[in-house]
Order: sequence, then structure tokens, then C-alpha cells
Amino acid sequence: MSSSRFALCLALLFTALPSVAAADTVLDSRIGNTAPYLTKDRGAEIALARSAAPSYVSADAAVYLLGTHGYEKVADGTNGWVCMVGHSFDAFFNDTEFWLPENRSPVCLNPPAVATVLPFFVQRSKWVMAGDSIGEMIAKTKAAVGDGTFKDPAPGSFSLMMSKHGYLNHAHGPWHPHVMFFVASHDIKDWGASDVQGTPALGTAVLSAENGPFEPALTFIVVKRWSDGSLDIPPPSTSMAPETMPM
Repeated sequence: MSSSRFALCLALLFTALPSVAAADTVLDSRIGNTAPYLTKDRGAEIALARSAAPSYVSADAAVYLLGTHGYEKVADGTNGWVCMVGHSFDAFFNDTEFWLPENRSPVCLNPPAVATVLPFFVQRSKWVMAGDSIGEMIAKTKAAVGDGTFKDPAPGSFSLMMSKHGYLNHAHGPWHPHVMFFVASHDIKDWGASDVQGTPALGTAVLSAENGPFEPALTFIVVKRWSDGSLDIPPPSTSMAPETMPM
């Protein structure tokens, strides 16, 4: 099955679903000054990355943070997981908050996702920090999918976004704790997912989103507890429309 039909879940992990507006303006924009996206306190940022998952997962995970040339490994791990602090430019290309410096999105990827999805995040971050425009990155992404540089997500690939300390966008802050799955876009409905109502019968929200022929679709499940074990209050909604759901 072709890479273009799979959800690489590139941006989806980290940011708001696009409230698509003024797409041409967004496509023409560049990052400009990269300084606001970088954090001087690496110790605090490592802790933020690890807060995306329960400590029995994150304590032994490797950590990637944004550096001047893109995402880079700053701590080794022993369990095959990678935790990182994502940024707004991991989002859908037409997201109106694509260049939001305040965004800090802790996420932990499991080993299959590390092998097949993390390389995409790393490569896009290199393009961003080199000053590529969104239009240039779209062209490079299409080429990388076409020539097989970006591989299909391995079966079982998923990530955890369970930190109460993240800032996913202006509208939601940390939003809700959730698990996100990398799946083929045409398989979204096989998960019982919905782009509006979720799946109340399962007792939680099973939601999906997609945004065009080569950007990823995603499936994610809202859970009841943050990574530290505390309850998410109020409980997750099962009726959020996708344009209001951060990732």
C-alpha cells in the first residue's frame, strides 16, 4: 500500500486541528526568527517531554528536543520509546497557528512509531529551521513520500499525549489527555471513529481528522487521566467538532 495513503501523523500529534482560513497566506509564510521556538532551560524541557507519558514509560525513554538545526537527541533511552516536545510547525500545513511560538506539545512515541514516524518529524524540523516556506516543505514532503524516503507507519504505531503541562494552542492549552494512533487514512472508520460525535458507546471519544490527499489522517482516543494519574476534570467530551480539537 502506498505511503500517500497512510497516516504519518506528522503534525497531528502536536497541535490544533486546522480551522482552515486564508490558506494562501499561510502557504506563503516562513518561520522568520527561530529564537522564540527554542528553550534555554534544557532540563525543564526534558522534564516536559517526559510528562507526556506515565513515568514507567517515560523514565527510560530517549528524549528529542528542538535545536538550531532541528529535533535532536538530548538523552538516551533503554526501552525503545522517544519522548519529545513538539511544536506548532508539526501541524497540518494549512493550520492557521502553524507558526505559533508558544506551542509546546509533549508527546511520547512507541518503538514502531520511533522507527517509521519519528524520521518525518526530524526531517520537517530541519526544513523549518533552515527557513523553508510551507510551500517548499509541501513539495519536499510529496517528493519524499513518492520516492519512499518517508516510510509507511509500522503496524501498532501510536503515541501518548497525557501531559497537563503542554500548550497545544491558544484555545485549549493542554486540552485533554489522549492516545494517538498512526493508521491508514482509509482505515479510519474501522476504528469506529467519527470526526464530530466520537464513539459514546465506548465510554470515551474515538475521534478522527484528515486534511487532504497527502497529509495524514489520524485516530485518537481521549482518556480520563493525565500521566501523573490525576483525573482530567471536566471529563473528556464526546461531541467536539474537529475544528475545535487540538492534537
